[in-house]
Amino acid sequence: MGVERASRLAEAADVLIWLGEDEMAPSHPRRIDVHAKSDIAAPGSPGRIPVSAVTQEGIKDLLQAVAARAKSLLPGEGAVALNRRQASLIDEASRAVGAAGESGDPVLTAEDLRHARAAFDRLTGRAGVEDVLDALFGRFCLGK
Repeated sequence: MGVERASRLAEAADVLIWLGEDEMAPSHPRRIDVHAKSDIAAPGSPGRIPVSAVTQEGIKDLLQAVAARAKSLLPGEGAVALNRRQASLIDEASRAVGAAGESGDPVLTAEDLRHARAAFDRLTGRAGVEDVLDALFGRFCLGK
């Protein structure tokens, strides 16, 4: 179970710093391969950043590599940064509006637009008491 959990966390990581063997390295779009203990270990494979905590060799290079990979995750200039909840609500509203535009039935169109409005209400904080209670009881185990 521990290996499976570690694999899931590695896949979900924004930036993965890999210190293990090359053949064991997971496939990851923003993986940084590090040759640790470079002051006492044999030279690492090409493409690995040699790092030594003792001599501080390579620390600056590693930090620059992490910063470059992390910068690629940020939205471009003028773009809006959204968290997962916000992006999910915007996607939900967009799908509902799209469905409303495709529906030929006025009742179905009204229902789709109601769903879109509810998603926008949750996005802007105008959600009703029921939505707050659903979120509260959905995330926490409350009991006697």
